[in-house]
Amino acid sequence: MEGQRSTHPGPVMLDRGCFLCAALLAVSGALVSSAAGAAQSQERAFETEMARAKQARDRDSRVKHLRKALALRPGHPDNIRIEHRIVVQLGQVRDWVHGQRPRPDEALGVAEGILGKYKHMDYYESWITTGSSSPQMLMPRTAILAGCMCSAMRRPTQARKHLWHAMTYLESTWARRKRDWLTAPEPRRVLPGPPITDDEASVESDRRMWRRLRKMAEAGECLGDLEMGLAKAAVRQYGYTFGPHKGQEVAVPMLAIIRGFPGTPMARIAQEHIDRGTALTLTDVLRVVPPGEVADVIPLEAQPTPGPERAAWRKGE
Repeated sequence: MEGQRSTHPGPVMLDRGCFLCAALLAVSGALVSSAAGAAQSQERAFETEMARAKQARDRDSRVKHLRKALALRPGHPDNIRIEHRIVVQLGQVRDWVHGQRPRPDEALGVAEGILGKYKHMDYYESWITTGSSSPQMLMPRTAILAGCMCSAMRRPTQARKHLWHAMTYLESTWARRKRDWLTAPEPRRVLPGPPITDDEASVESDRRMWRRLRKMAEAGECLGDLEMGLAKAAVRQYGYTFGPHKGQEVAVPMLAIIRGFPGTPMARIAQEHIDRGTALTLTDVLRVVPPGEVADVIPLEAQPTPGPERAAWRKGE
């Protein structure tokens, strides 16, 4: 109507708005594409460093590439695997060919960094692990390795702290798994009678596994063979930190474990040591890892037995 101002933005304003939207979308798309490209490039660089670590001809070069890989993937939860490898390489691998001896002080620093940075139960799984490098194994393994190195360097108080933490980690797994297995609902089929389809047969298999796990939980058998190996190592090494024992002297450190972890596998292992009167001394030898080999066992090097190999290690010769 004549005399009234139109409120319509007009064709020019619409065109300007569309232009701004298109420009913003283009910039946003470019940023997303740039970020994706940078992430892919970083991932390729990470894989390259891991491959170089695998192909490295000597221990120290291997550690260098592992550390470069870590720097390319900061904050990643799987970094615990790489850091644990560095602990093993520095603390256990002796490269005879290239004259590279273990560096326990440096390895201990990396191990204690792992223990302060990661949380054991973040890697918890209700199913028993069958691999020694499983993330849920690495916190107790690292704590035991730290305890062994502290004992070998005559730091018994520090060693006990790490070994106690290892047992605490294992107790957390044991208690959580026991609860999960006992409270898991029984798998049920829709139709009564014998199974007539593959899906129903699968449910029957699940029910058998459910009954088995529940029976194991009721008996307190919630740690697998590898985890029990760690529990035995932690208990044994804790005993070593109190020095050489005669058989009748084993009860002192073992009773501390029984009181600290009642009803757990660690308490049962400690009681077995008491019952047998195990002499936690002079019965194990220093395990020297051949060049290039990564030890897949916990070393029994914590007893204070004198010897040229141990003396050279302590002096860093």
